[in-house]
Amino acid sequence: MTAGRRWPLAVPSEPMFWYTFQCMLAMQPGADPVAQLAQCVDELAAEDLRSTPDAALGESLVELRRQVDRLEAEFGRRLRRFDRTRGFVSDGAATLVSWLRSLCRLSPSAAHQRVELARGLEELPAVEAAWRSGEIGFGHAAILARSVAEVGA
Repeated sequence: MTAGRRWPLAVPSEPMFWYTFQCMLAMQPGADPVAQLAQCVDELAAEDLRSTPDAALGESLVELRRQVDRLEAEFGRRLRRFDRTRGFVSDGAATLVSWLRSLCRLSPSAAHQRVELARGLEELPAVEAAWRSGEIGFGHAAILARSVAEVGA
């Protein structure tokens, strides 16, 4: 712990907290963050859950869901830039939706939803910030963006 850094009064003792903390410490500066994320997911998948108490498992599920939503937000941020630069064309895709369907293995509706959300959130920075921080989930962000698109800001 660095000097001057203060931890919250109650530090969770659940395995998920310690796993996340250890994974963050293991991240190497300059290394590919997506590759490091994959390594952390591999470590999570290898965790033996048989002796994990129900309460701790429940808390880890809530935290995992929050992180999945944050990853969806990051996916949307990167998708928006990929859309702007038409990066999908170099892979031979006619549209971003077809690229998502083919290479990201999304259903047609999921691909359309991701594209609409990525494009719509550019006009809703507060919603995007809340999503990226984990305050709201993917579904909330999608509903807000769709509502604004249909009704107007």
